[in-house]
Amino acid sequence: MEILRYGEVDSTMLVARRKALEGFRGAILAETQTAGRGRRGRSWLSPSGGLYLTLVLAPSLEPSCWPVFSLASGVAVAETLDRLYGLKVALKWPNDILFKGKKLAGILLEALLAPERPARLLIGLGLNLNVRPVGVEAVCLKEILGQPVEKEALLPLLLDPFERWEKALPVEEILSSWEKWSETLGRPVRVIQEEGTVEGRALAVDREGALWVETSQGPLRVTQGDCLHLRSL
Repeated sequence: MEILRYGEVDSTMLVARRKALEGFRGAILAETQTAGRGRRGRSWLSPSGGLYLTLVLAPSLEPSCWPVFSLASGVAVAETLDRLYGLKVALKWPNDILFKGKKLAGILLEALLAPERPARLLIGLGLNLNVRPVGVEAVCLKEILGQPVEKEALLPLLLDPFERWEKALPVEEILSSWEKWSETLGRPVRVIQEEGTVEGRALAVDREGALWVETSQGPLRVTQGDCLHLRSL
């Protein structure tokens, strides 16, 4: 996979969007971001010492199914950290990687489906390697492992599955793996959406990356929102 490397950028997602409109496929990697962002327009603190990456893919799946790549990306991070360091992380729907309840990494998806342009899926990944963002409940790999982490040791293992998944994503295998690493399924949750709040027990994720929640009115399919893990209902 081609990797374009930068020092400081506004945002790897913004650079990737510009490159994608030119037909680029590959990865955008930066040392720092001045305007990094997370889901729903939130800012993502990006000090030097983290891994800031956006993948530009042309998946074979129909665009309606692209949200499942959020789950696949979480699986890729979890399996890479397990293979390299024997580290067991937890996946929180829809896009967080946690260690002992603290945020280690986040994922952001964006589809580019402009008329007369090649369809592209952007997958943004922010992983706290050797620095922990200030002011948020987060943790970094250096703190966990007790030593600095070299990003070049991570990249090959992290990027390898995406080259295969772009051509054919094994959806059922991804769902099974995500369930294995999940800290969301089986527990009480509150999902805050623009149109309202859903509360109940998380049951499953489906082939399009949506979360099924057992509510007092019955099972409800949730496609987006901020998911909070509750102690009880």
